[in-house]
Order: sequence, then C-alpha cells, then structure tokens
Amino acid sequence: MQTEKLSEIPHSIRDEYIGLLQDIAISEGVAPDITEELLKAKQWTEVSTFSTGKPTVVKVSVDKPFPIVLDSQDEGRVFELAGQSDRNKTTSLIYMATLLGINWDETRPFLDRDDKVYTTATQRVCRALSQGQNAQLQIKSKNYELSIVITNGCATVSLSDEFSRFLPDFNSRPISLTSSEDWEEYRKLMKTVCDVQFVGKSRDFIGQVSIEECKDLALFCKIVLDRAGLMRRYLQNLPRGRTAHELNAEISNIKIRLAEVKKEIDGFSHQIGGYQRLIQDAQELIATYRELEDTHNTEIREVLRRLKLEGTVRNQDKKRQDFERRVQDLTQELERVQQKLRQDEPRYTSLKVGLEGLRAKISNELKNLSILSDLCSQLLRETTNKDYGSLITFCTYALVNDETLTLLDSILEVTRPFSKALIIPFDSASEPGMKLNDLEKKLSAARSMTVDIQKLNPELAQAYQAIQTVQISTAYELRRLETEVTTSQTIATNKSRLLEENREELGVINQTIKSLLRDEDFKSLKVRIDELRQALPDEYKALLEKVERLSNGIGYNEPWQLNLSDIQAVIGHWHDRIRELRDSMATQEKKKSQLEDRLFDIQQSSSGPESRQREALDKLQTILGHIVEYLEEYSLRREGKRLYDPTELAQITGRFSAHVEKLDRTINRVITRRCPVMYKNRASGLVRLPVKDYDFLKEKLNVPDLQDGEWAGGGGDSAMTVYGLASRSSGSPIGTILLVDEFNDAETFKRIVCDDLADLEQLAFAIFVKQDPDLKDLSFEVLK
Repeated sequence: MQTEKLSEIPHSIRDEYIGLLQDIAISEGVAPDITEELLKAKQWTEVSTFSTGKPTVVKVSVDKPFPIVLDSQDEGRVFELAGQSDRNKTTSLIYMATLLGINWDETRPFLDRDDKVYTTATQRVCRALSQGQNAQLQIKSKNYELSIVITNGCATVSLSDEFSRFLPDFNSRPISLTSSEDWEEYRKLMKTVCDVQFVGKSRDFIGQVSIEECKDLALFCKIVLDRAGLMRRYLQNLPRGRTAHELNAEISNIKIRLAEVKKEIDGFSHQIGGYQRLIQDAQELIATYRELEDTHNTEIREVLRRLKLEGTVRNQDKKRQDFERRVQDLTQELERVQQKLRQDEPRYTSLKVGLEGLRAKISNELKNLSILSDLCSQLLRETTNKDYGSLITFCTYALVNDETLTLLDSILEVTRPFSKALIIPFDSASEPGMKLNDLEKKLSAARSMTVDIQKLNPELAQAYQAIQTVQISTAYELRRLETEVTTSQTIATNKSRLLEENREELGVINQTIKSLLRDEDFKSLKVRIDELRQALPDEYKALLEKVERLSNGIGYNEPWQLNLSDIQAVIGHWHDRIRELRDSMATQEKKKSQLEDRLFDIQQSSSGPESRQREALDKLQTILGHIVEYLEEYSLRREGKRLYDPTELAQITGRFSAHVEKLDRTINRVITRRCPVMYKNRASGLVRLPVKDYDFLKEKLNVPDLQDGEWAGGGGDSAMTVYGLASRSSGSPIGTILLVDEFNDAETFKRIVCDDLADLEQLAFAIFVKQDPDLKDLSFEVLK
C-alpha cells in the first residue's frame, strides 16, 4: 500500500514497547507496512555512545556559601564520598545533580519525607547559581570530557569526544540561568547528554522504576498517536483505487515480513530446545552426583573428599591472587600519593610557617607601629578569617631595607635648608610646580613607613623568601596548594587503611589454604587424586567423568564445588525462560496468522483498503489515548499527586480491555530486566536471588528462592532501588550518572551492589555518600 514516509522517531525506544504497539496496531487491523512506518524509531541501545564502561575522573568545585572542592584524582566507576555529618556531602550531590540537569520536580516524591533535599535544591542551590555563585563540574574519561562552568548566572557547557572534537551545540555553549524558563531550557539540553538518577532516603524501587517506564511508554504512545494522525490524513487525501503495481508491492512487503516472523518462530523453537536439553543434563547431573555421594565405598568417598578439597583450595588461591593484585595496586597508588605529598607538603609548610610567623610578629609589634598601624590591623582581621591575600601582597615590603632608610635620611638632610620656599618646576598645566616642603613631608612619611617595616624583620623577610621559593603570589594559589595537601593526606590515610585491610585479608586466605592442605601442597594433592582415581573401579571412574562432563555442559567449571540447591534454582530459571519463549513464540504465531490473513485479503481484492486503514488508524489513536491516560493516572497516583477511587482506573482500562494484560505484562517484563535479582544477606553470605517477575500495579515481586520467613526488606530493597535506577539508559552520549544519598540501611550490600554496578556498561559512574564520624575531612575516593 502507498504510505506516507514519516521521519524516524529521534528517541531510543525499547524493543518491548515497539513490540507492544506493533501487536496492538496489527490486531486493530493496521497494515504491517503502515505499522512499520508508525513505529520507525532510533534503534534502542542500553550502551551509551561514549562511556561504555570506561573509568572516569570526577572533579567538582563550588564557591561559598557552600564551599565544595572534590577531586577523585584516580579513575573509577563507583566512588564513595565519606565524612562526618554536616560536611556538605548531600549538598555536593545536589550541586552535581543540578549541574547535570536533573528535574527536581519529577524526583521530589522519592527524595525524603521532610522535603529537605528538594528545598535545598530549588530554594538555595538553584537560586544561588542564578544569582552569581560560581560552580564547576568536570567529568573525564578516555572517550570523552564534559565540562560545566557556571559564573555570573550563566552556564557554559562543553562536551568533546576522545579526539577532543566538540559535539554539535556543545562547543562552550553559554546558557543563561537567571529565570525558571532558562532552567527548563538548560535541563532539556542536559537530558540529551546523560541520565541523572538521584537516590534519596525515601526509596521505593518498584514505584520509581515503574513511573520512569510508564512516562517513557506514555511519551512513545503520544508520538505514535500523532504519527497515526498524519498517516490517516495522508490516506484521506489519496486518490481512490490502487494500481496493480501498488498491490504487488504490498504483497511483496507482507511476504518479506512473514519470512521474518517465521524465522523468529524457528529461533524461539531452537532456544526452547536448547533449554530443554540443559534441563535434562542438569537433572541427570543431580542424579549422578547424589549416586556418588550416597555410595559407601571408602575409596570413592576419599576421592570425592579430595576433589572437593582441590576445588576449595583452587578458589582460595584465586582469591589470594586477587588480593595480591589489590595489595600491589594499593602499594603503587599509595606511593604515588606519598610522592606528591613529599613534593607539596614541605612547600606548604614552609610558606604557612613564614606567613604565621609574620602574623605573630605584626600582632606583637602592632602597638609600636605608626604609619602602618591601620594596615596591619586590617591584615590581622583578614588572616583571622583565613584570608591571606593581602598579607602575601604585604610581603613585597621586604624589599625595603636598611639602605632605603639611609638614602631617605640623606635626602632629607640635603633638602631641609631649602624646603620652605623652593619650588621644583614639574611640568603641569595647572600648577607652577611642587614645593620642596611638600616633597619633604612625603619623604618623611616614607621614612616612617620604612622604620615600621624594619620593626617587622626578620619575619617579614623570611615570609617573603618563602613566597619566592614556593612561587605562590595569590591567596587562590595558597588555598589550592592547601587543598591539594589536605586531599593527598586524606587519600594517603585511606589508602594505608585499605592496604592494611587487604594485607590482613590476604593473611587470612594464606592461613586458610595452609590449614586446608596441612602438610601437603597443591601439586601433591593433585597427584594423589590422580593416583586414587586410577585405582577406582571402572564404573566409578565413569561416574566421575560423567559429573565433570555434564557440569561443564551446563556451564559449571567447578564440578566438585556444586551446590545442588543452586542447580535446582537454575533449572527453575530455565523453566521460566522456556515459558517466556513460548509466550513470545505464541505472539509471533499470532502475528504470522494476522499477516497470512492480510495477504489473503489483498490477493482476493482488486481495490485498495484505504478506508479500512483509516478506520484502523482511528481505532489505534483512540486506544493509544486511553493507554496514555492510564499510564499518566498511575504515575500521578504513585507520586501522591492525585487520589481517586479504584473504579476510575477500572473505567479507563475498560476502554482498551483487550490490550490491558499485554500492556501490564510488558511493563513488568521491562522492570524485571531493569533489576533481575533480589539481594539477601544469609548466614552463608550475600546472595543474589533471581526475580521471576514483578507486578507494578500491586507493588509486588515474585522471588521463588525466598526462604520461609524471609522478606524483601532489610536493606535489600534499597540495594534493588540503587541497581534498578542505575540500569536506566536512553542511549545518551555519557549514559547514566547515579548519585546515592546515604546507603546506611543497605551498607551490608554495598560491595556486591558495587560489583554489579561496575558491570553496567551504560553507567558512567556512581557516587555513594557515607557518614563516617572518624573522618576529620571529606574523603572522595574510588570504590570500583
């Protein structure tokens, strides 16, 4: 059929949502070629253009009244911002999120119960930046560099690729931030750069992620609804009847689509067969393993014991190698930091000692000073507030010495007999010249100042010498040196602590290996196992080989470290996957039937079905409008912005009842994809439990492996919130930036969550805030 050629939807759309609307459109009678044109969108990708899992360096600085200076120095994917309470940790995250263009109104329902974060962000931070506060954020990796500088109520945004080429619209582009309209434009611009996720203290995983996905799907439905209107008007204006060429073209398109659908069905069938074979092998493995464990043969039991011991020692040895690498890396990192300290600390100390010595001298001599008394009083007041700018400038007076005093005395002695009447004829349009008496007064004042300066030596000369040696001439340079020194000291302390912890852990592992092997070494253990296996009867040899073959076949490379309950859980997951594949195959079978019916109708008709297509598009628009209303009502209810009777939601869903189930199922499937595991802390350690599915309407999740008495809380739900929000991505150049304000209730899960976050390629970086009463200064360092 002849159709309107629509432009590609410029947003990345999830395959699940394209599939949902494709199914709805075809089921309502929209032709496949028109459906394809309506849903023509930028290919979905979960991987950002630039970051793709690359480590990042993060630097933030903000002027008073919230002085913030953070510099990760080292590259990382996950960072920790630690310190005592009331040290601007949360404020630092708020500034970063604001600079990155977060929409605080959309985030507000999940920040905190007392609205403190929202109020700080909108009433203090945004207002301060609009009124001239200076702030800077720099994010740099091997693939890109993002720079945001705000000065005098104006933001300058730069984004360049790995070849230092600026992206269009991001070559130091200035943007005013003086009005709320300006901020809206700024947020729209930054939304094309990255996805910012701020995890507040009021966490609601299913609520937050489902709202995000409902808003994304609602936006997609609105876009397709408008495109359907364009297509409908186009068909309305087409001349009646179609040519044989047009009919043949549509038949050809349908046949091509039929071939694609049949290929997808064959692919689903092949995957189902593969999972069925895996289940069969896993069940056979369990049976064989139990047969070996239940035997009373002492020789085979000894072999099994040694095989399990070998696997345990091998795993411990892998951990040992990992910790040895960590110790080596930390040692090198500590040496780099200490080397920087050895360079910067003596410079800073000598300068600070010189300036403080001069300050003490001024304080002691203040009552003895004459002409410099007021200036020195001002210097003392400024330095009390840690402002050394004027004092550094004052140190240039050290160039005034004894020879200056001698020279002034000589000049005054020579001029004194003539000073009352003599006029010096300086060239001037209004005056005949300067009286020598006036010049004498200035020279006398200069002599008094010189005497005052001499009273401040040798401390003044020593301070000036320190400034010259360190090569610092402004208060800003002094503050920067001080910040570098204190930051390096903090990093060195933390690295030393981590190094000691890893060395202790390494010692424990070495002791564990030693206790496992006792008087034997690993090589002799393997030799003894081989000898014992060779001595076994053939039937037991065959059983051992079968376990190893089946284990490798289902993806377990450590057959003698198997936990049979884990294999049972995996079998359950494979059964779930088969059910999902069968559902998908059934959907494709339905599409195949619809395409075949459509092909039959066209082949039986000599005239074009434009009128039927207009009717189908009209129905599609109506259904999409109801879906948008349904999704928006849900979002408003979850955000607490609207209360209504459940019957209202039922009335809305009744208007598109044929598609409600598949709509809800699609959103639940996407949420499962966003966070496929639940985190639990068991006696055996931290575990990841596969989530079978979610029900976003009932705010429930199905985790088959939960034990009796276990529940989704205890910090595990907060860990799921963090991972679920980190997994969001629109395919933006930088990807997702995750800012987590205090992970206290889920601190137990931090390491396992950080491991999982580091595997997310769409994640640019994450920052966790941690309260640590033992830290005097803020610590900003790499966790992963």
